[in-house]
Amino acid sequence: MSSWQEKLRPWLGRLAFSFVILGAVCLFEGWKALKREGQATRTILCFVGAGACMALGGQGMRERHRRRDQD
Repeated sequence: MSSWQEKLRPWLGRLAFSFVILGAVCLFEGWKALKREGQATRTILCFVGAGACMALGGQGMRERHRRRDQD
């Protein structure tokens, strides 16, 4: 693994909950935009952003609860 990935791993663990919260906010905003007319682009962007935040949050949770002897 490269050096930048080794430096990124602790930050994923630290920011995991923040990514999950941001994903939930993006989901809510996308849901609100889905109900309005003419908001298709905003809806898609909100849902894509929510998916990315949830993926980063899940990876951060995995990193946070990783056993250190598996490195």
